[in-house]
Amino acid sequence: MMNQLARRDLFVCLGIWLALETICFALLPALKFDQSGGKSELWFIISLPLGIGGAFLMASSTQLALVSQTEPRLPRSKKLGLSLLAFLSSWAGLLGIGFPLLFMSIQIFNQLFAVINA
Repeated sequence: MMNQLARRDLFVCLGIWLALETICFALLPALKFDQSGGKSELWFIISLPLGIGGAFLMASSTQLALVSQTEPRLPRSKKLGLSLLAFLSSWAGLLGIGFPLLFMSIQIFNQLFAVINA
């Protein structure tokens, strides 16, 4: 059962990921910024589970952090372990959510370096 804060984080992360997907895989290729040689469909398919999984990881890290801070019966070592797990899962979630931005940044920098080297 997700608490309200974790649910809100899930929907915010899904919204951010969807906006990045739209910009990176629809808008920028339409403006001819895509130099992946037809491989952007593959990267789009790869980014679907990464983004959705990343949003769920962010929501679960919120839930874990809340439990580690508010549960009085947990021993200190368990609280530290839960906090560390929440920290690591939130960063993994951010990587999944930001994957379209990372992909398109690499494409744009490759295009810029090709223009500079030409």
